Amino acid sequence: MRPLRALGRAVVIGLALLVFGKPRRRPVQRVERVLVIRTDERVGNVLLTIPLLRALRRGLPGARIVFLHAASKRDLVEGLPYVDRLEPFEKRDFFRRPRRFLAQLSRLRRERFDVVIEAGHYHAFSLTAALLARAVRPRLVIGHDRGPARHFFDHPVPPPANVVQDVAVKLSLLSPLGIPEAGRELETPLARDEAARQRMRELLAAQGIDVDRLLVLNPGARMAIRRWDAARYGELAVRLAERFALVPVILWGPGEEALARAVVEASGGRAHLAPPTNLCELAALLSLARAFVTNDTGPMHLGVACGVPTVAVFLATDPERWGHPGARFVAVDLRGCEGDEVEAVLRAADQVFPRTGEGRELAG
Repeated sequence: MRPLRALGRAVVIGLALLVFGKPRRRPVQRVERVLVIRTDERVGNVLLTIPLLRALRRGLPGARIVFLHAASKRDLVEGLPYVDRLEPFEKRDFFRRPRRFLAQLSRLRRERFDVVIEAGHYHAFSLTAALLARAVRPRLVIGHDRGPARHFFDHPVPPPANVVQDVAVKLSLLSPLGIPEAGRELETPLARDEAARQRMRELLAAQGIDVDRLLVLNPGARMAIRRWDAARYGELAVRLAERFALVPVILWGPGEEALARAVVEASGGRAHLAPPTNLCELAALLSLARAFVTNDTGPMHLGVACGVPTVAVFLATDPERWGHPGARFVAVDLRGCEGDEVEAVLRAADQVFPRTGEGRELAG
């Protein structure tokens, strides 16, 4: 961290201690109102929090549960049965619309939460989320013990000593409440949006794509070090299409169209370019697919939440942490791979992709 930024953070933490006082390890008593905070705007990080919400609802069936999330990702959780209310949060409001920000904070204070759970990454401390958790003035705050957490959290939960799946670590935040997990599966209401699925069927049919044999490949990723080579994706598209009798469609997001076209070209024109998609349309596309190959990125988690059999290519991150248990997901760790990378992905596909004539049910 740069010295000036570190100094600014230290000043903010000092002021927070003056305003809110030091946290106290108070006993967890009757819990009737809970606020879960996840301010991160990335698709995967919102989805990785849903098993925590599910466990809270089952562990506290009579409690009021509010989920504060990035406003831009509301579609991912709209209609989720585990929360009583969604609270969209726009971090930039603090500077751009301070009156709206203060009104939101005042409204949250009036709800008098018994518990706030700050559910950010256990490896990266979020000062914004920690300040928000204390500013709401709950009876107690739970969060991972990292960075300056001791200045903010009444119950700092120790992070794992070794690599542990991210969902499992998130569920450890429930330990101060004595609540067991209720499964680690991802889900999203978007996977059940039949109107969006029908629109996507029509878009694909207009391109001459057989929706019943849809294979989606995602060569993009936010970070370049997570992107598998376009030429290998092109070769893979052809070989998967032949092996599983599927029609390959290449996914792309903002700024990735050239990359997707390079994969189509590398496939000799066998693959199709996917139509442009927003978040709802992307979920519809993945929920229709029979198979999905992706880099380790947000759409990987969305594919899992939509129930599509998924092969994930890991180039720079640990699949033990970011992968998913279950029969429909296989991670291919290519870090340090010295063999044929395409063959490695094909072997993974043999484990989870349906053969001709096999169907799949939409994940509930």
